[in-house]
Amino acid sequence: MTLVKGDDRELSNDNTSPRLSCTQGSRGQSPSHAFHINHSMSAYNAFMKLQRIQQETRRPVLAPRPSSSPRSPSSPATTHSALSSSPSSGKILHQDRNRTVTGRHGDGKPDSTYHPEIELARWAQQNLGADERAASVVYTSGEHCAMCSLAHAYCGLGKIVFVSSTNQYRAWLAEFGAPTPQVANLGIADVAPHIPIEGPIDGLVDEVKELQRRNWLARGGQ
Repeated sequence: MTLVKGDDRELSNDNTSPRLSCTQGSRGQSPSHAFHINHSMSAYNAFMKLQRIQQETRRPVLAPRPSSSPRSPSSPATTHSALSSSPSSGKILHQDRNRTVTGRHGDGKPDSTYHPEIELARWAQQNLGADERAASVVYTSGEHCAMCSLAHAYCGLGKIVFVSSTNQYRAWLAEFGAPTPQVANLGIADVAPHIPIEGPIDGLVDEVKELQRRNWLARGGQ
């Protein structure tokens, strides 16, 4: 399994948001991203391939959403789209995005806990066997928060590869003049030290930082 996450308003219109692939009981929908990741390729190259596919399908992983998009059109958003693929074939099985502002069903009911990693962990628990979950690899644009790290660990998922780290995110917030989050600065290794991790990924960190900066400015930062 490979996953890529992103931020709420990146794909805030549920008509264009990623859906399940049909390979694992996906409500009959066709795969929106049918491609393969060679698991011998570097994390950077895997991310770049994901990005190219997303751009071709107009569902960006590491790019701001167009200003003409519905719902908060001035907000460029940070990144959040989550993808999942089989460890053996690389075919996508599940994907999701951050819905903390738009709500799980796009109804505008905020839910601060609705991170894509939470939904993916739930889906994996319900649809994959223990061995499949343990063999999974998660690709994410930003390191899991403590809540998502716990969900990942409790569901027995495998390795996590992230572009930007929790420490980098905290440093960026300070640089932007944003308030410090009211939670402990815990990385994945602090919460679930048994989970293999890889990151940050050189070559993509600056892009994520710029998206975070634009997101902060769009929310009223100076």
